[in-house]
Amino acid sequence: MRIRILLTVASVLMLTLACKKEKTESQLEVQGWCLLSNNEAMAMKAIERAKDYHINHLELSHELVMDLRELRNPDKLSLVNKLIKAAHKNNIEEVSLWDHALYSLEYYPKEFRTGPGGTIDLDNVEFWKWFKQDYRSMLDLVPDADGIVLTFIETGARIEQQYSVKMKTAEEKYAALVDTLASVIIDEREKYFYVRTFAYNPLELQNMIQFVNMLKHDGITVMIKEVPHDFFLTHPVAEYASQINKPFMVEFDCAHEYNGQSIIASVTPQITLDRFEFFKKQKNFIGYVARIDRYGKTSIIDKPSEVNIITLNQAFEKTDITIDSILNQFISMKYGRACIPLLKNVFIESSDILSSTLYTLGLNNSNHSSLDFEHESSYSRHVPVKWTESQLVTVKHDVYKKYHAWKDIVEHLGAPAMKKRVFFENEAPYVLDSNWVTTEEMMDMDYLNDVLIEKENGVSLSRNALRNVIGCKSLIRDSASYYSLYHMYYRTYLTSKLYRSTAKVYFGYRVYSRGGEFALPELRDVIISGLTELKETIERIREYEEPGPVGQYDWVKDTDKAMEYYTHVKFGIMRN
Repeated sequence: MRIRILLTVASVLMLTLACKKEKTESQLEVQGWCLLSNNEAMAMKAIERAKDYHINHLELSHELVMDLRELRNPDKLSLVNKLIKAAHKNNIEEVSLWDHALYSLEYYPKEFRTGPGGTIDLDNVEFWKWFKQDYRSMLDLVPDADGIVLTFIETGARIEQQYSVKMKTAEEKYAALVDTLASVIIDEREKYFYVRTFAYNPLELQNMIQFVNMLKHDGITVMIKEVPHDFFLTHPVAEYASQINKPFMVEFDCAHEYNGQSIIASVTPQITLDRFEFFKKQKNFIGYVARIDRYGKTSIIDKPSEVNIITLNQAFEKTDITIDSILNQFISMKYGRACIPLLKNVFIESSDILSSTLYTLGLNNSNHSSLDFEHESSYSRHVPVKWTESQLVTVKHDVYKKYHAWKDIVEHLGAPAMKKRVFFENEAPYVLDSNWVTTEEMMDMDYLNDVLIEKENGVSLSRNALRNVIGCKSLIRDSASYYSLYHMYYRTYLTSKLYRSTAKVYFGYRVYSRGGEFALPELRDVIISGLTELKETIERIREYEEPGPVGQYDWVKDTDKAMEYYTHVKFGIMRN
């Protein structure tokens, strides 16, 4: 079996490799990247740049390989093997591939699907023999791959839902799956094996912690996310890491699936550093893997958001690092020392721009970064306090108020269709037990004012950021670097205006539609001004010369959703 050793790494910033410094020994082992897009040119560029960050671990996932069975597609297999070869050639010691188990039930032979409802009979020893042989055949396709990253939650056929008399609990079924795969991946093939955790609610999370702590195979490493569930700025750091008694690494999303995907200002060095420093204090923490793209051409390499992975690199390699030192070096080397006074605040305040634009009083109002004030998960699954003891949140952004997340924020911001009981039954049943949320329309002027104050804060911050960027134009010698920065922050500014005007229209009309004391003439004026601003912003976005890369998030298509709100509200307000 392969055994990890502590690696000696240079504690220098990627951009200052030319300046030789004495090497120091890191107490961590894994410094990794994860590639999601099947864009070959972009992947090759990342692999070539990996040496600048001393990357020793590379994961291929999502569009490249989400399930190992996909490698039976010759084109996909060819690209994956090509990237593995290129990574090894560029001195990346380990390339691991993603997999999910189980696959859909239809994948497995009928003779094993004899449990209730056509589920797999896990007590059938022949199934496990077949399962192991099937895995061997898939691994044979990628002989040079060094490891497997397995997710067994959010899969086709979930293992805990399969039939067994002998295995009474979900944890026992998890163990059977993982132990069987470990016998092939580690014992037979001598490859790395990562068990990637994922949970939708705290109960699932506790079950997962209990399970991973029961794992007995010494070769298994646990992989967790930087936050519980998904990568939201307002989520707490994954404090449960302190309960894991196995070696674990942390998955960071530096390309920001939910926060702009580097099309707008997905620049969060302070949040990244704070979270990393928390994990660094945990006794079983061995390193990180950073997602560096979100499909298409959204790689953060050579973009302003590259500062996110520079932050991780510096925090990994140095024992005492500050956000000031990170930004001073990054700005100096990429844009010029003269830009530090103007750009440092731009990068520091970008997280506030995002959290007051894409979020509303702490709730994410986008769907994988795309504008959506009626994304049902925003009001149930993605509520941050699901993962904290306190149900109270404090919102800054010029609002400066403390709210009860459910009784105040969800109850008022969520439209009746977003507050159906079914949404809370599995995600947060205690909300129903406590009668914190009703299915009534509760949006009112007080909450509308708070929302608009916050959205105005986002516009103000993004406008100031753009001004500072423009102020650096004559100081930045490389025009490509300047325009990449400029266009990112101009798109951010337009996005903040789009969310502000949409909030006026969407939330304002919900209050107005309650009629009676809520249908105030001054509120009607707010809505009409929002409609005017919304239409103008839609036109500016659609005509903008540099719409940026397209990943899962297509920036220009936000205008389609905004136009839906515009059309619905204009028709309604004019009718009244």
